[in-house]
This record gives sequence, C-alpha cells and structure tokens, in this order.
Amino acid sequence: QDGAMAGFKYFLFAGENRVTVSIRGKCSGRLIVYTENAGMPAAEITVSCSEEWKSHTAAMTPLTGKQPLYFVFRGSGSLDFNSFTMECV
Repeated sequence: QDGAMAGFKYFLFAGENRVTVSIRGKCSGRLIVYTENAGMPAAEITVSCSEEWKSHTAAMTPLTGKQPLYFVFRGSGSLDFNSFTMECV
C-alpha cells in the first residue's frame, strides 16, 4: 500500500546507476529508492502492475561504497515485490 517500505542491508556498490524491480499486483504509482531512511531519493521508478510479474527500470544516482537500500511505494493499490537488480550502464 501507499507508504509501504522494504529495506535491505548492506550492499557494496561500485558505481551502479540503473535499478530494475520485478513486481505484480493491482497498483499504479512509483517506487522510490533511498540509501537512507527518508533521505534524498537515489531513484524513482514509475510502476504499473499486472497479474503477471513485470519488470520496471529507472536510472539512478550512481552509488558507491557500503550502503543499505530502501524501496518505498507511493501510489494507489498494492503490489508484490519479487526482486531487484542493480547495474552499471
């Protein structure tokens, strides 16, 4: 639901600047990616859900060093969060 957060600790980043999430459900909105709880967003991923798992990708601020990741949903409906990947492009 709106405001739901999933946090993951810790990752060693080396300049990753793109994030992809796999989700499903009945929703529309954004997943906002933070490296600090309520800090400045590293990325905003526009999402629209379906009954099937669907991938959504967005550019993000390049990340370096050891950091946590927080994914916060802002929108309507609800979603299931399956996985995420980070990469340098």
